[in-house]
Amino acid sequence: MRFDRLDILRFGALTDRHFTFREGARLHLVYGANEAGKTSLLAAISDLLFGFSEQRKGVPRYDFLHDGPSLRVGATIRNSAGDSLSFRRRRGRKNTLLSHDEAETPLRDDALHPFLGGLGRDVFQRAFGLDSARLRLGAEAMLAGEGDVGGALFAAASGLHGLAGVKAGLEAEAGALFAPRKSKDRRFYQVLERYTEARARERDRQLKQNDWKALNTAIAEAEAALEEARDDLTATRRRRARLQLLSRIKPLLADIDAVDHALAAFADLGEVPEGVAATLQAAHERAERKDAAAREAAARAAAAGQAHARISVDADVLARAEEITALFGETGAYQSRRQDLPRIEAERDGYAAELRQHLLRLGLTGEDGTALEAGLEARQPTDAALASLRELTREGRRLGEALAGLDRALQEERDGLERMSAEGRGTGAVEDPAPLRLRLEALAPDLQALEALADLETRHRRALREAEAMAARLVPPLPKTQRAADVPLPAREVIAEHARRRRDTAEALAACRDKLAANRAERERLQAEITDAERRGPVPSRDAIAEARGARDARFAQLAEGLTDGGAEALAALGERVLGYSTLVAEADRLADAALADADRVARHAAAVARLAAVDAQGAAREKELGEFDARQAEEDTAWRALFAPIGVLPEAPERMLDWGREVEQLARAEAEAAQLQDQIDRLHRLADGLRPELLGIARAGKLVDVDDLPTAGLARALSQHLRQRSEAWTAGRTLAGRRADAEDRLQRRQEERARVAEERARWQDAFARAVPAVGLAADATIAAAEAAVSLWQEIPRIRQDRDRSARRVAGMQRDNEAFAARVRTLAAAVAPDLEVDAPERMADALRRRLEAAREASARERDARGAVEAAETQLKAAQEEARAASAALAEICDGLPDTLDPAMRDPAALARRLHDRDEKLGERARLTSLFDKQTAGEDRDRLRQELARFDLEAASVDLELLEQEEIRRQDHLATVAADLKAREARREEWKTSEGAEGAAFDRMAAETDLAEVAREWSVLKVAALLLGEAMERHRQQESDPLLERAGDLFSAITGGAFAGLCQDYGDDDHPHLMALRPEGEMVAIDGLSEGSRDQLYLALRLAFLADYATRSEVAPFICDDLFQTFDDQRTASGLEALAKVSGTVQPILFTHHKSVVAAAERVLGDGLDLLEL
Repeated sequence: MRFDRLDILRFGALTDRHFTFREGARLHLVYGANEAGKTSLLAAISDLLFGFSEQRKGVPRYDFLHDGPSLRVGATIRNSAGDSLSFRRRRGRKNTLLSHDEAETPLRDDALHPFLGGLGRDVFQRAFGLDSARLRLGAEAMLAGEGDVGGALFAAASGLHGLAGVKAGLEAEAGALFAPRKSKDRRFYQVLERYTEARARERDRQLKQNDWKALNTAIAEAEAALEEARDDLTATRRRRARLQLLSRIKPLLADIDAVDHALAAFADLGEVPEGVAATLQAAHERAERKDAAAREAAARAAAAGQAHARISVDADVLARAEEITALFGETGAYQSRRQDLPRIEAERDGYAAELRQHLLRLGLTGEDGTALEAGLEARQPTDAALASLRELTREGRRLGEALAGLDRALQEERDGLERMSAEGRGTGAVEDPAPLRLRLEALAPDLQALEALADLETRHRRALREAEAMAARLVPPLPKTQRAADVPLPAREVIAEHARRRRDTAEALAACRDKLAANRAERERLQAEITDAERRGPVPSRDAIAEARGARDARFAQLAEGLTDGGAEALAALGERVLGYSTLVAEADRLADAALADADRVARHAAAVARLAAVDAQGAAREKELGEFDARQAEEDTAWRALFAPIGVLPEAPERMLDWGREVEQLARAEAEAAQLQDQIDRLHRLADGLRPELLGIARAGKLVDVDDLPTAGLARALSQHLRQRSEAWTAGRTLAGRRADAEDRLQRRQEERARVAEERARWQDAFARAVPAVGLAADATIAAAEAAVSLWQEIPRIRQDRDRSARRVAGMQRDNEAFAARVRTLAAAVAPDLEVDAPERMADALRRRLEAAREASARERDARGAVEAAETQLKAAQEEARAASAALAEICDGLPDTLDPAMRDPAALARRLHDRDEKLGERARLTSLFDKQTAGEDRDRLRQELARFDLEAASVDLELLEQEEIRRQDHLATVAADLKAREARREEWKTSEGAEGAAFDRMAAETDLAEVAREWSVLKVAALLLGEAMERHRQQESDPLLERAGDLFSAITGGAFAGLCQDYGDDDHPHLMALRPEGEMVAIDGLSEGSRDQLYLALRLAFLADYATRSEVAPFICDDLFQTFDDQRTASGLEALAKVSGTVQPILFTHHKSVVAAAERVLGDGLDLLEL
C-alpha cells in the first residue's frame, strides 16, 4: 500500500496542509524544523488508517486548536493490485470513515481491508514505524540476547514459523505442568499442594478428649474476658464524650453571652421590627440617585443646545454631490492612462523597430540600405508554402541523420568482424568434455553422500560436548571410569518408596517438634501467669490456708496441754503459748479473708498451677516420642545410602536422585548417539577411499594436473570446475562461429539500406531546390538558411498587427484625458471659485474633500438636533423620578415609632443601626440553635454550673489520656474477640469436620494425579526435544534468503565496511548472528560499535519488510530521524538503502536536519521527493 496524497484538514496545529507523494520516487523525505508539526503529522497517519484513539490517559491529545468532532484527516492510497481509494477520517465512535469530498458520505468499515490486510495500529507502529530511540532499543536487545534477536527476525523467511510455534507450544504446555522453580500456577505443584494438605488433614483429624475439654474451658474464659473488655471500653468512651462536649460548648456559651451584651446597646429600637433596615436604606439611596440623575440630565440638555448652535453646512457643494463623486471616481482611470501612455508609445515604437529588423534580416532593403516596407503584403509567402518548406527541412535533416547513422553502423559491423576474426585465431580447438562429465555424474550419489561428512563430524563433536557437559552436571558425579550405560540404577519404585518413608518420618518428626514447641510455649505462658498472680503478694491458695489452719490447731493442742498441766513451769510458758496461738489464728483468718476478697486471682492461680503440672507431663511424653522419631530417621538414612553403595556415589534427597537417574539415562543416550555418529563417519571415510582412483582417472583423461595431493572431496570439486570450464570453452567456440555468420548477414543488409536512403536523398534535393525561391532564397540554399527564413516570415504578420494596435491605443488615451481635464475645471469654477487651478486629478480630490466635509457637517447637525430633543425628554423623566423617590422616603420615615429620639431619625444613620441590630439578632439565634443541637436539649443552667468548675487545659490532658486508654482497650477487645472467634471456629470445625478416612482418600487421589502429570510432562518434553532437533537439522540444510537480503543491505549501509551477515554456532550449539568482514573475518554482535549495531538493526528491519511484502499487502515504512547516530558517509548509505526497498515498500523519512536533506539530494537526485513543512 502506498500514499499518493495526504490531506491534513484539521489536526493538532495543522490546518489545510496537503502533501502529494510523487509517483516513481525512490524516497519521500519530509523536512521541517522543530515545532513545525512533524509529530502531529506522524500521529495523523496512524489515526487516519486505524481511527482516533478513545483513550484519555497516556495518549497525546490533538484537539487543542480544533474541536474534537471537527478533526479531519484525508488521503488517497493505492495497493499493489493497482486499486486506489480516496477517503477521510473523522473523530467519533461510528461512521468515522468518510468519502473524501464535501458530502462526507460514510464508507464501509472494511473499506481499508484490501489496502491494510490484517494490520492493526500496534503492529503498524511497531513493525512499520521506526525512530532513533526504537533503533537504539533494538540494537541493545540484540546485544543483550547475544544475537538471538537476529535469528528471531530471520525465522519469518526460513519456513519454520509453524514448527517453531508448535515447539514453543509444547514447551509452554510442559512448563505449565512442571518446572524446577516452584509456582502456584503449575499443575504439578497444585497437585503436590493437594497431596501435602491431605497428609496434614489426615494427621490433624484425630480428636483427643483432653484437647476438647481444654478448648471448651478456654472458650468460657475468653467469653468472660470479652464481656469485661466491652464494659471497660464503654465507660472510657462515655467519659471521653462528656469531656469533648464540655470543651465544645464552653466557648459557644461565652459567644452567646457576648451577643446578649451587644444587643443591650439597641434597646431603643425594640419597637422597630426586623427587616426595616433594608427597606429604609434602599429608599434613601434611591432618592439620592434620582436627584443626582436630574442634575446630570439638565447639564446634558444645556450642552446639546450649545453644540447644535456651533455647526454650519455648505449647501452648494451638497447640491452637486453626485457630479463631484463621479469625477473623483474617474481620477484613477485618468492617472492610469497618463502612467500607461509612455509605455504604450514605447511598445508601438518597439514593434516598428522589430519589423524593420526582420525586413533587414530577410534582405528587403532599399537603395540606401534601409528596410523596405513597400509591397510587403505582396511579398508575404502563403501559409501553405511556409508549411511545405518547413516539412522539407525536417525531411532533409532526417535523411542526413539516417545516412550518417548507416555509415557508423557499417563501420561498427566491419570492426566487429575484424575482432571476431582475431578472437577465432587466438582460440585453439577444444574437444567435447561430455563423456568425462557423464563418468563424473555417475559418481554423483556417492559424492553427495560425502557432503554430509562435515556435518556428521560437527554433530559428533557436539554430541561429545553434550555428553561431557551432562556428566559434569551430574550431582553427585559418576566415577570417571564408569560408563553411564553400565550404571546399576535402583528401580524408580524403590526410590519412590524410600522417598515416601523418609517424607512420612520427616513430617511426623516436624509435627512432633511443633507440638513440643507449642508445649514449651504453653508452659512459659502458664509460668508467666503464675508469676503475675504472685506479683501482688503471696497467693492465699487452698494448700496455704490448710497449712495455716493445721499450724493453728497444733498450737491449740499445745495450749490445752499447758492448761491441764498445773506445774509452775507450765504456767510460766502459758503466756508464750497464748501469744503464739493468737498469731497463728490471725494468720489463718487473714489467708481466709484474703482468699475470699481476691477469689478471682486465687482461682486463676490454682488453675494455672494445675495446668502447669499437666503440661509438664505432656512435655515429657513428647520428648520421648521425639527420640524415637530421630532413631527411625537415622535407620532410614543408612538404608538409603546403602541403596547407592554399588554405584559408588553418596546419594542426595530421593526426589533429586529420581532426576539424577533420568540425567544418567540421558547421558547414556548421548554417549550412544556419539558412538553411532562415529560409525557413520568411519563408513564415509571408507567410501571416499574407494572413489579416489576413479576420480584420478577422470582427471588424467581431462588433462587436469597437480591434483594428486587434494582430498577426495576437494578433488571432486576441482574436477567438476575443470570440466565445466572445458564445456564453456567448447560452447564459446561454437557460439563464435554463429556470431560471425550473423555479422556478415547484418553487413550485407546495412549496405543495401544505405543505397536506398541515398537515392531518397537525391529526390528530396530536387524538391527542396524548387521550394526555396518562395522565401527569397537561391536554389542552392542550405537547410539552416531555409529554416531561418521560414521562421522570420512567420513572425512578420504578428509584429505588424501588434504595432497597429498600439498606435490606436495611444490616440484613444490622449483623447480621454483631455476631456476629463475640461470637465474638472468647469465644475470647480461653479462650486468652488476660490479653488486654485492645478492638475485635474488634484482638483478632483480637493472637490471630493469639500464634499466630505459638507456631508460630515450635515450629519453632525442632524445628530446634534436629535441630541437636543433626547436630552430635553430625559430631563423631564429624571425630574419626575426624583420627586417620586423623595415622596417614598418620607412615607417610610413617617411610619417609624414616635418613641425614637428625634436626633436619631437621620435615614442613613438609622438604617445602619437597624442593620447592625438585625445581624446581632441573627447571630444569637444561630448560636442558640447550635448550642441546643450539641447539648441535645440538656438544661442550660445545670451546664453553666458544671462549666464553672470545668478547666479546659486540664480537660485537654484528660482527653489525650482517655484517647490512649480507649485505643488500648480497643486493641485488647479485638485481641480477646479474635481469640474467642478462633477457638469457637476450631470447636465448630472439630464438630463438623470429616474423619481421617476422607483425608486419606484425597491423599491417594493426589498421588494418582501426580503420576499422571509426570507422564504428560514427559511426553510433551520429549516431543519438544525431538521437534527442536528436527528444526536444527532443517536450518542447517536450508539457505536463508532473508539473511542474504539483510546482509546486502547491511553492506550497503556501512559503505562496504562489512560484506554481509552469516550464522555461526557457538559453544552453546545455537545459531548466532555474525557480521562478515570483506576479508572473511566474523564479528559478533558485542564486537560491533553502537552505531554499527544500529545500522545492523535497520538492515534487519528493512529485509523483514521486503520479505513481508512478498506475502501480504505492506504498509509504508515511516521513519523519524533515524540517522542521529550515523556519520555523514553512513547517512548517505542509509538513504540509499531506504531507496533500495522502494520497489516493494514506500519509504517515508521525517527529519529536521538540513544535512540529511543535502545528503539525500546528492545521493538520490531525481529519485528524491522532498516535502517541506
